[in-house]
Amino acid sequence: PLTSAKDRATMLDLATRDNPKFRVKLLELFRGGVSYTVDTMRYLKEKAPQNNYYLIMGSDQVNSFHTWKEAPTLAKMVTLVGIRRPGYPQDPQYPMIWVDAPDIRLSSTAIRRSVATGTSIRYLVPEPVRKYIEEKGLYLDETNI
Repeated sequence: PLTSAKDRATMLDLATRDNPKFRVKLLELFRGGVSYTVDTMRYLKEKAPQNNYYLIMGSDQVNSFHTWKEAPTLAKMVTLVGIRRPGYPQDPQYPMIWVDAPDIRLSSTAIRRSVATGTSIRYLVPEPVRKYIEEKGLYLDETNI
C-alpha cells in the first residue's frame, strides 16, 4: 500500500522538529478531498495575515505554475521562489526570486527505490526519518514506488 498521510506527516515532523523555523501544519490532511495551494494560502493569510509567505518550487514546477488553480491570485498572495535545476528552462510567467542550489541528483523516488532494494539511505534523509521508515517497514514493496 501507499504510505499513509499519517506516516508522511510523522516523517515531516521528525525531519523538522529540531529546527524552530519549521512547523508542520496538517490542515490539508484534515480538510479532506482535493487540496489546492491557493486554498491553503487563503486559510493561512486569514489566520496570520502579518506573516510573509514564500512558495518554494523547483524549475519543473515554475514552468507549469501558470496551470495551477488560480495561479494569478496565488502569485499575489506569496513570494514565489524558484530553485534552479539543470535541464529546465527558466521562463516564469510571474515574478520570481531564483535560488541557485547544488545539483544533487536525489529524489524521493530514488530514496524509496533504495529502501525497496535494501540499499542504505543513511545520510540521504534525517536519521530519525530513516529509523521511522525502517521501524514501520515503509517502501519495501517496489510496486508502490
